[in-house]
Amino acid sequence: MKKFLAAITRPRALGILIVTGVPAIVGGGLIWWASGHSYSLVFPYEIILYTVSVIVASKAGDLEH
Repeated sequence: MKKFLAAITRPRALGILIVTGVPAIVGGGLIWWASGHSYSLVFPYEIILYTVSVIVASKAGDLEH
Protein backbone atom coordinates (compact mmCIF):
# COMPACT_ATOMS: atom_id res chain seq x y z
CA MET A 1 0.00 0.00 0.00
CA LYS A 2 2.86 2.39 0.78
CA LYS A 3 4.36 1.83 -2.67
CA PHE A 4 1.03 2.68 -4.29
CA LEU A 5 0.63 5.86 -2.27
CA ALA A 6 4.22 6.89 -2.92
CA ALA A 7 3.92 6.36 -6.69
CA ILE A 8 0.58 8.08 -7.22
CA THR A 9 0.60 11.50 -8.90
CA ARG A 10 -1.85 14.36 -8.41
CA PRO A 11 -3.65 13.86 -11.77
CA ARG A 12 -4.07 10.17 -11.01
CA ALA A 13 -5.40 10.99 -7.54
CA LEU A 14 -7.97 13.35 -9.05
CA GLY A 15 -8.97 10.61 -11.48
CA ILE A 16 -9.46 8.26 -8.55
CA LEU A 17 -11.67 10.85 -6.87
CA ILE A 18 -13.82 11.11 -10.00
CA VAL A 19 -14.04 7.35 -10.42
CA THR A 20 -15.02 6.86 -6.78
CA GLY A 21 -17.54 9.73 -6.90
CA VAL A 22 -20.07 7.86 -9.02
CA PRO A 23 -20.15 4.79 -6.76
CA ALA A 24 -20.48 7.12 -3.78
CA ILE A 25 -23.60 8.70 -5.24
CA VAL A 26 -25.11 5.40 -6.36
CA GLY A 27 -24.10 3.62 -3.16
CA GLY A 28 -25.55 6.40 -1.04
CA GLY A 29 -28.83 6.08 -2.91
CA LEU A 30 -28.88 2.33 -2.44
CA ILE A 31 -28.15 2.63 1.27
CA TRP A 32 -30.87 5.28 1.59
CA TRP A 33 -33.34 2.97 -0.17
CA ALA A 34 -32.31 -0.14 1.80
CA SER A 35 -32.53 1.67 5.14
CA GLY A 36 -36.16 2.65 4.55
CA HIS A 37 -35.52 6.17 3.25
CA SER A 38 -33.47 7.17 6.28
CA TYR A 39 -30.29 9.20 6.14
CA SER A 40 -28.96 7.78 9.42
CA LEU A 41 -26.78 5.27 7.54
CA VAL A 42 -26.06 7.40 4.48
CA PHE A 43 -24.15 10.11 6.37
CA PRO A 44 -21.56 7.72 7.92
CA TYR A 45 -21.16 5.99 4.54
CA GLU A 46 -20.49 9.29 2.78
CA ILE A 47 -18.14 10.48 5.53
CA ILE A 48 -16.09 7.27 5.31
CA LEU A 49 -15.84 7.54 1.51
CA TYR A 50 -14.91 11.21 1.73
CA THR A 51 -12.23 10.50 4.33
CA VAL A 52 -10.66 7.69 2.31
CA SER A 53 -10.71 9.79 -0.87
CA VAL A 54 -9.05 12.75 0.84
CA ILE A 55 -6.37 10.52 2.35
CA VAL A 56 -5.56 8.98 -1.05
CA ALA A 57 -5.52 12.39 -2.76
CA SER A 58 -3.39 13.98 -0.06
CA LYS A 59 -0.75 11.26 -0.37
CA ALA A 60 -0.25 12.10 -4.03
CA GLY A 61 2.84 13.98 -5.06
CA ASP A 62 2.83 17.39 -6.67
CA LEU A 63 2.15 17.91 -10.36
CA GLU A 64 5.28 16.21 -11.59
CA HIS A 65 5.80 14.05 -14.64
